[in-house]
Amino acid sequence: PIFLEFGCPITFFVITDLLDQILWPWDAKVSWLINNSKNKYIDIELPDEVLNLDITDAKNKCDARTLLKDYLKETEFENINETITQIVETTGIEIPDTPPHPYEAMNWDIARNLENSGVTFAPHSKSHNILSKLDNKLVRIEIEGSWQRLNEELSSPL
Repeated sequence: PIFLEFGCPITFFVITDLLDQILWPWDAKVSWLINNSKNKYIDIELPDEVLNLDITDAKNKCDARTLLKDYLKETEFENINETITQIVETTGIEIPDTPPHPYEAMNWDIARNLENSGVTFAPHSKSHNILSKLDNKLVRIEIEGSWQRLNEELSSPL
């Protein structure tokens, strides 16, 4: 990585379930759905309003992605998958089981190679859920589980 060539440290805060290849994050799913929809407009029913989203071009798709992600960051945890299901129905496309290119995450082999090159790794969470929206038990599982996986797979996580 070019930063290392200039003596600049690099730290990745990783979502360990991504590196385990068992999920792809909710925000990447939203982006993929908006980016790959053949529709020009989609309507998303939220509890307090209906979003009429124009996704006719790159700028409008970017605006729609941002609006949806910002809404989902503020909503209750249980509503995220419900809203994503609605986006699936509205766009008329299914979410692949595994992240397609360019949504693919690095795997542990790549992380180990980067670590051997001088990159450091720290925990983000297991699944990229919004921690402030989870109860304390789930927050503990997210943080401790992520830290445990880093320690199992890498030699010196932060």
